[in-house]
Amino acid sequence: MQNSPSEALPQDSYGLYRQFTTQGEQSLSQVISYFVERHRIETIYSDSLEKLSKKTTIDLGSFQPGTTKTISEAWRRIGDCTGVLMTEHQKLTHMLDGIVDELSKEQHAQEKALKLLRADVKATHREYSDLRYHTVPKAKSSYYKKCEAAEKEPKETVPGGGTSQKYLKLIKEATLADQVYRSSIHYIEEAREKLHIARQKAKIEGERIEKKRIVTTKRVLGTYCDAEYSICHQRTKEIESLKLYVECVKEDIDVSLHKQDFQRAWPEPDPVY
Repeated sequence: MQNSPSEALPQDSYGLYRQFTTQGEQSLSQVISYFVERHRIETIYSDSLEKLSKKTTIDLGSFQPGTTKTISEAWRRIGDCTGVLMTEHQKLTHMLDGIVDELSKEQHAQEKALKLLRADVKATHREYSDLRYHTVPKAKSSYYKKCEAAEKEPKETVPGGGTSQKYLKLIKEATLADQVYRSSIHYIEEAREKLHIARQKAKIEGERIEKKRIVTTKRVLGTYCDAEYSICHQRTKEIESLKLYVECVKEDIDVSLHKQDFQRAWPEPDPVY
């Protein structure tokens, strides 16, 4: 038959507390891991955009001085758009650097605070557990055994004679055992109060740590959302501008310019007669 949570062995309470406090640590580690990976991906992407932007600088304009094909203008706008997006993603990369740095500082502060709390709880829990499961039961058992031995021992050596020395010795031992037992009860109450204080401190401080973790995470997520929104807004703006250039592509004009370029590149030979 399994024990209910409320009947869990008190010896396990520190382990349960430590396991509980690792939840916030794990959550923060997951957030940091995400942004570290996001930064890696963003760095690769922004570097790729930079290379792509340079490739689009190739002159695809008309050979005819002073004229440019409409399709070339649209293509050139692609290059400009890529350059703008590259800049935006580079900004995002720098912003992710800041996010990882801020979260790492929060993680360090959280680990430091939890380490102190755990050490305090562990020490008070160990003191209380030793008293409850070893010292007090041992003192109690010794007391009852001494009392039982004294009760079984005849008080007088012979009827009407003096008090038995063995009986007096057993009574003395029982009295000392009683004092030890009472002292252990006093000590365990002190230890229980210490454990209660440590638990309350851990509860209050744990709530403070958790709130700070949530506030910090919320702030960096907000910063990240704003940065992503800025990129989306800028991308939409650039695409809308690019769309106008695409709509302005006139194949008749470009073909006409192509004919002129062809004529200049390979003119008709002059007649020989």
